[in-house]
Amino acid sequence: MSENYTTIIEQAIVKMGLNPEETKGEEQGQWQLFRGAICIFIDVWKPSLNSDWNYTGTEHAVNTFQVIAPITELADESKLFQFYEELLHMNFHLYKASLIVNRRDNVLAIKYKSLVAGLTESEVIEAVESVGYYAEMLTEYFSKNYGVKKLSE
Repeated sequence: MSENYTTIIEQAIVKMGLNPEETKGEEQGQWQLFRGAICIFIDVWKPSLNSDWNYTGTEHAVNTFQVIAPITELADESKLFQFYEELLHMNFHLYKASLIVNRRDNVLAIKYKSLVAGLTESEVIEAVESVGYYAEMLTEYFSKNYGVKKLSE
């Protein structure tokens, strides 16, 4: 990861009123922030391969910026179809974030992902704010409407 992007992300963290040293993750390119009880992860990495699933404008793997907040477990099997249908509908309406499912770990999360090239402090702040906003709101919504366990508890 380029030191330039570390500087951009850490300056954005300072503008959010936090100390970057206190938010650093275990590995370079990782930070953890909290919005109330919700943990928000910031990651920068470079995939080992470029996949056909990742449009990057180039054939080569490029640095990726991601903000993600795991929010709840998935709905029970009896409610899963309705749950997934609602996730797809909601994704149509979200700005600067999307709902994602990790079936293997039984987790629903909110994420923002972009290429690192051209990343600005404003984009970092907007990504964290958007993910945090939706995480806070949708944790309550899904917990209430589907009885799923909040991951922030």
